[in-house]
Amino acid sequence: MNKQLDPEAILNLFAKDVDTNYALPIPNSLLARQDLEAEIVKLTNRNTPLRDVMPRIRGEGMAHLWNQRTVLGALPTNNSPMELFYKDGGLPTQSDPQYVQKTAAYKYIGVTGVITGPMIASGRSFGDIEAEVSEAKLREVVQAEEWAIFHADSTVTNSQGASGFDGLDKQIVTNVIDNGAALTGVGNAVKEIDKIVKLARLQGGQPTHIFCSFGEQIAINQIVAPQTHYYMSEGTVVTAGVWANVYQSPAGTLPLVGDFFVNPATPYPYNTAGSSGPAGASKSSLYLLQMNQLEMADLVPIGRTELAKVADTIRFYISEYTVLAVKAEPWQGIVKNVADPTS
Repeated sequence: MNKQLDPEAILNLFAKDVDTNYALPIPNSLLARQDLEAEIVKLTNRNTPLRDVMPRIRGEGMAHLWNQRTVLGALPTNNSPMELFYKDGGLPTQSDPQYVQKTAAYKYIGVTGVITGPMIASGRSFGDIEAEVSEAKLREVVQAEEWAIFHADSTVTNSQGASGFDGLDKQIVTNVIDNGAALTGVGNAVKEIDKIVKLARLQGGQPTHIFCSFGEQIAINQIVAPQTHYYMSEGTVVTAGVWANVYQSPAGTLPLVGDFFVNPATPYPYNTAGSSGPAGASKSSLYLLQMNQLEMADLVPIGRTELAKVADTIRFYISEYTVLAVKAEPWQGIVKNVADPTS
């Protein structure tokens, strides 16, 4: 090896060797991986409400394969339930559910942390700098996954030539309302939400959650608030504002979850406000989801891996190998291009 290589060049050589093509014994400098899934629950203000309730399964192989149900059954005459009746001594009609086989390669989400020795030493009297950086990097990865669940597109590559898995924007195609305007209030109901619930139910779905931006939460609240009736008794403390945290839909009471990453152009957690400014994009979406028909397949759950120590630094990366699977796509829905209040 060229002894004149600087520490950064040595790190680059090491990083190139430790990948999926590495066929030799694992270097001693690549330490045991630490599983961090349990640590996530300790992170306050994660801003990942969808990831927090998303079912997760263990993945296998190079890609995740699943059957996406499209039709409950296929009957020989007009697909009528009347065909399920049969004669005494006869055999019931055969009806096969119909599926589309889906497959998606696992995608790798991660970030590298670098902490210098002097930085650790100088902060020792005030706080654990390594723990602080580790917490920030863990938060960065789970929030990247939250954004990806909504918006990732496997056809789009980044500066490294890597792509993500297809998020809900790409996978949900049956029940999609392109609104192009603000939400419409009808009494204390929201017309677009009732419509997307109807479309999902007509496909056999039973939605469990509505995810929307913080701005859409405000818009929904402004629709229902004027219809609110107050019943006051002696000693009642009056508070300003009426906040709708659930929506009473035709399918029952659905949690109305505000999710930071539904609006794709808000500035945090990175140091840019984008073209839309700090108020976020002027339009975003509402997602009607049935959570028991969604899952993240983890080939490798989120964890921390130590990198070789180069010069006076601690280097590590936090990563996961995962992919989103929508198992019953007709039971989900999106109301897209909804005007999102910026004030």
